[in-house]
Amino acid sequence: MFAFVKSLSTKINHQMQMIGLVVLSMIGLYLYVDGADDVLEVIQDLLPILLILGAVWLLFLNKKPLAAHAVLFLVVFANGLNNFLNWIFSYHFFFEEFLVDFSINTLLILLACLYLGSMILSFLLNEGYKVEIKNPGMPLLLLLFALYIYLDNGFASLIFVSIYVYLAFSAKQPVAALALMLCNVITVPFIIVRRFIDEAAKFTTIYNWILDAFAIFLIYLIIVNLLPALKKPKELIQPQQ
Repeated sequence: MFAFVKSLSTKINHQMQMIGLVVLSMIGLYLYVDGADDVLEVIQDLLPILLILGAVWLLFLNKKPLAAHAVLFLVVFANGLNNFLNWIFSYHFFFEEFLVDFSINTLLILLACLYLGSMILSFLLNEGYKVEIKNPGMPLLLLLFALYIYLDNGFASLIFVSIYVYLAFSAKQPVAALALMLCNVITVPFIIVRRFIDEAAKFTTIYNWILDAFAIFLIYLIIVNLLPALKKPKELIQPQQ
């Protein structure tokens, strides 16, 4: 089993890995927009996953397959693995049945996690991974982004987000890293609009309004940092050494 996992990244060639990522990208799109009720909600759900997949494909096309698979696993599928665990441990011996329904989404996430986890482990066993702490530039943006994530979701979320943003920066793909940062705040304007549509704005606290303003400011800063690279699209898919 160990030898099989180790050889997986070499047995599955670049073209097959690309096909695998295409399939997983489509699954990710489906999972993110599944259940959206209106156009605004579809857009709100669609933008983050498009940014995530954009980062994944930038990493993969620039010959950073470990980072690409790891980011896709961490950001899109890892949290959903909890659904499978909830199902398998929901079996009730008295009623002799599972109390949590098994859905197609649960199966898709499980298969995606098994494939991505195996590929990540194979890359690590064959190529290893060297942790390097380098200054990626844009220190003020990174500091403000870290502060926002901490204030909005807490320290555990800050650590989690930092891991996949670091993976993109360490792969020398700042555009991918900025896209991953942007996916954490891009939905805020839509949330604000939804508050007014649902007449929930009057119940929103000052703290939440301040965080929303903070997020919009971050969106502006991230886009400002992205624009120079986006003006040269041909350079985005050139492998960086």
